[in-house]
Amino acid sequence: KTFPFITCGYMSKRVKNDEPLDVIIIGGGAAGLAAASYLISSVNQHHNKKTTTPSSIRVSILEARNRLGGRIDTVRNSDNVLVAERGAAWIHGASCEGNPIIDIANKKKLDLYPTFLTDCALYAEEEHETKGAAVRRIPKKDLRLAFLDVAKQDDQLFDLLHDSDDDDSSTESERDEDDLSINKNEVKPTEMSLEEGLQTLGLFTAKGPSHRHRRYIQEWLWKREEMDCAASLKDLSLAAWMDQPWDNDAFDSPSASAVEEVLVMDGYDSIVEAMAETLPTENCIHFNTIVQVIRLVSAGDSSIVEVVSEKRTEDMSTNTIETRQAHVVICTIPLGCLRHHDIKFEPATEGLRRLGYVPDKAEVGKTHAVQMGLLNRVVLTFQEPFWQQSSPPGGVKCNTLKNQKDKKPLDNHTIPEFIDENDYIGWIPSMQNIHKSSNDKKNRNHIIAPPIPIEYTNLHPQCHATLAIQFAGADAEAIESCKDDDSIVEACMKPLRKIYGKERCRFNPIRSIVTRWKADPYAKGSYSMLSTTATTTTTNNSAKEAHGELGGS
Repeated sequence: KTFPFITCGYMSKRVKNDEPLDVIIIGGGAAGLAAASYLISSVNQHHNKKTTTPSSIRVSILEARNRLGGRIDTVRNSDNVLVAERGAAWIHGASCEGNPIIDIANKKKLDLYPTFLTDCALYAEEEHETKGAAVRRIPKKDLRLAFLDVAKQDDQLFDLLHDSDDDDSSTESERDEDDLSINKNEVKPTEMSLEEGLQTLGLFTAKGPSHRHRRYIQEWLWKREEMDCAASLKDLSLAAWMDQPWDNDAFDSPSASAVEEVLVMDGYDSIVEAMAETLPTENCIHFNTIVQVIRLVSAGDSSIVEVVSEKRTEDMSTNTIETRQAHVVICTIPLGCLRHHDIKFEPATEGLRRLGYVPDKAEVGKTHAVQMGLLNRVVLTFQEPFWQQSSPPGGVKCNTLKNQKDKKPLDNHTIPEFIDENDYIGWIPSMQNIHKSSNDKKNRNHIIAPPIPIEYTNLHPQCHATLAIQFAGADAEAIESCKDDDSIVEACMKPLRKIYGKERCRFNPIRSIVTRWKADPYAKGSYSMLSTTATTTTTNNSAKEAHGELGGS
């Protein structure tokens, strides 16, 4: 018989107070480290008390990589200086009370740097019949209006999908000229993607030339949401999306009290190191250990959990098959690996099936409400931050870096006289270039062309002269398919040359990093997303107890 435990795993039996508890944790990422730390601290806190907690615990972490962290992957140079984050970069929900990552950062007194999605210098490429292409910086007021348009669109969807009975007493003359009539019969949230829901609102239909720019900005703002969800709008559940309505006040409230995203200035691996400090130093973490089978084995009147793994040498030249036994096995491998049958579970429980695990490999590709999303990143490091060396279009003269957000410049960093002082640099390409890119993808003998960037993150405060570009969903898939890193870097450089000019942007990056998380054998994706078959209850249903065994996420 199995008993409840966290994530997907097995507990073979209840352990008496005077018995040690043997636990095997599969995966040395954030989830695995958190599970180990929690178990060890819980036993220590309740030791010798009249509780059902065992007297001692032996934890073993089996990690396939040669490092801890999983999809937290910090890159440093030979001098241990932070270069880039290949995986997790921000701590999200930084202002939420009880955020465990923020608690760790505060306990370790790590330096955190807040960024704001609304703090963006947005540029648009415009095509003129006589003048050719030109780049225009979008005024802040236009960006604000478009942001409010998107907030209104989100509210409209939210009201529709929740059968809101709120009476709209505004007259036709009081309505905004861009308000759209909506047929409720057209909206079927359990069957529609987020993109289809937005099309129902008329987002992708032009009402006239005077509305063209605001519509493009609206579409750009929605495109940004793909990066948060690690999926294209066409693949995201409209119903599930409505569980997280747009923050209408976000544009006007970029204050320290509303900080949602922060960079870890010391590197995200500092969080991993802090989590690992609580673990035993001997015989706890086993690197280069690839788990193949987890099975529940009968042993007389009781049972035990058996784990079969392959131990590889550091140079991967030889391997050894190992078998371990434990009372409890906790599996924290990424959903992508679980779905691809990297580990065989015997038996395959109901909880595992709810996560999309199937014993038959032929059914692995079957559509499931919870899917593995994909987000890839391109990181470009330059000799100097050319976007901050002189005043670009709309640049701002200042003496300190982001005083209004209490941000302080890094030591030894020279602040130029003129700064384009934004966390993000946005790019709206012309429709002609978007269509050209689509045709390139179709016509080059099935060779996928690099996607067009829509946003650059200014990482200069964290990593000297560094920009990061993120691609999600279909664009991230294009990064996986395009094996030529040089062409990807060039595609990322083209908008920068148009914005800042070829003279200022004449030097190529001195370092570039391109991630392909789907191709990573121990990740097979970035993080989970709710597909079009998901509902607002999908996540909770996955975590329900199933016949005494918990297989949720």
